[in-house]
Order: sequence, then structure tokens, then C-alpha cells
Amino acid sequence: MYWCLVTNILAAAVDLSQMPSNYHHIESLVNKYTIDVTILEIANSEDDLYSFELAKKSNCVCVILLMNYGSNDVVQRIKQENITNIIVLEPIDLSGQMINALTKCEHFDVTIIHDYFDCFQNQWQPTTDLFLNLGNHVFFEISYDDESSKISNILNYKHPKLKMIENRFKKVLFHHETEKKFLEIARFTQFNKAKNYGLNYEIKSSFNEKLLLKKNPEMVSDWIAGINLITYVMMRGVYPNDAMIRTEILNIEKNFPYHNDLIIGNMIIQGHTIIPIDFNDKRRNANMPKMLNRAVGFFNGDNQRLKNPSEQINKYYKKDPKK
Repeated sequence: MYWCLVTNILAAAVDLSQMPSNYHHIESLVNKYTIDVTILEIANSEDDLYSFELAKKSNCVCVILLMNYGSNDVVQRIKQENITNIIVLEPIDLSGQMINALTKCEHFDVTIIHDYFDCFQNQWQPTTDLFLNLGNHVFFEISYDDESSKISNILNYKHPKLKMIENRFKKVLFHHETEKKFLEIARFTQFNKAKNYGLNYEIKSSFNEKLLLKKNPEMVSDWIAGINLITYVMMRGVYPNDAMIRTEILNIEKNFPYHNDLIIGNMIIQGHTIIPIDFNDKRRNANMPKMLNRAVGFFNGDNQRLKNPSEQINKYYKKDPKK
């Protein structure tokens, strides 16, 4: 029944070129924000992506998460168009567990997910549940070329806030809106300890303001758009490359006052810019120059972090850059 409804809507359209595109719906929502926002786009290839246009037209950081290998074309286009606020992640064997970790340590104002059935196969429904926890606005763009069951699955998926809002050129757009109010952990690597932390990080967000409220130590701060540098490493970030990251880490010393806990887990990457966070934590007293050198050394261009991100992060922390 639902499939017939979709095809009938398309058949009844006299001039498809006059219909608002799926991109238009997403762009209109992003334009409502008066603050810098973080957009996550999960896709299979460059052809699906809206991030190139969003990054150029709005105050945002766009995080592209590729479900299949294909970052070369994406990175090449970013360079050609001189876009400075895009991050590219290319994890090996993207899993529901990785998405779950993202939901616990990151907050995305807008998430766009394209055709994820093949990547997650029979786990598509629990993965959909996870996607809905990534942030406040989640869009699913689903193609229905030959497999109408994909659209039927989403249409029959039992979630009261998941709505079909557009269809165009064999792509159906769904939108889910909620208010994500908490993070469970500060960093991706704390995933296995999430139950021990509780809801220590509260988020208050709207189109005009986004605040992070920490309970221990008690602190209120403006949210910084982007993702934690640990997330970038653990999700196998491939752009910006190591040389660019090293340059930005060294610029921290020029652009910011003394920081007493400058581990890479206290850095937010925004594309070509890295911003330190958690200043003046009274529990810490680490040597800033040594920590900067340690962070620079981690992004040394030898590709080891791409081969085994978790192992390299463990080595980084075991050597204790705070000393």
C-alpha cells in the first residue's frame, strides 16, 4: 500500500523540475540556525553528498562518514573547491557499535543518512534506532530504484516522529526531530565504561543557542562545532591529513592562552581548524609544550593510526603525555 502511494505521487507530478528538492528541505532547516552547527552526513559515495553545498552556504562543520571506501574522490573535490570546514571519516567495517559510540560522545545538530540498508543488512532496524539518537534532526534519504521493500521497511518502521516529507527522482526523504539532551561520555574511547559515567554532560540546544553543562567539575560553556579529535582518530579520519593537523595543533600555542590539560581528547577538529576545550581544569597541571609535542608526534604521517586506530590511541595514553 505504501509503495503504491509513493509511485502514485510521482506519477501524478506534471513537472518534477518544479518540485522542491530533498536538498532544499535540508538547507532550509540548516538556515534556521543562527549559531555554528555540526552536520553529519553518512553516505556510500561522493554522488550522494550534500555536504559540499552546505559547507559553502552555511556556518557549519560538515562531517562526512563514508560507508564504503571512496574517500579519494571526496577529498579531491574538497581541495578543488577549497572548502575548509569539511571532515572525512572512512572507517573499516562500519558497525552498529561504532554508531552507538558516536551517539554517546557526540551531538550533531543535523544528520543526513543515505541508503544504508546494504551496509547494515539485517541489522538495519537496530541501526535506525541508533541513528535517531545522533542529534536533534535526522534525515534519511532512501532510493527506491528496484527494491521497493526498502521504502516499505522505513514506512512501516514504528516510530511516531519519523515522517516522509519529500520524494524526488526516485529518492524519498524522511525526517525525525527530537531534542537530544545528554551525552554519556566525553570521548569515544570511554565507550566501554559508559554505564559508569551516567549522564554527566547535559546539552541545551536550539536554533539560536547551544550550551554544554558539565556536572563534574561543574561548568557551563558554549558548544564548539565539530567533533572531538579522538572521534576523528577512532572513526579513521582521512581528511584533513596528518600534516594539516600537525600545523593546526602547533597553532594552538600561538592562538590560545596556556592550557593545563592539552591531550588530543581536549581538541575539537572543525576541518582546517582545531580548537582546544576544557581550559583551567583544576584537577590537571600538565606541561603544555610537552603535550603539544606529543600530540604532533601522534599525527606523524606513518599511517599507523589508519591501520589500527584503537591500538595507536592506547599507546598515546599509556605514554602519558601529561608528564
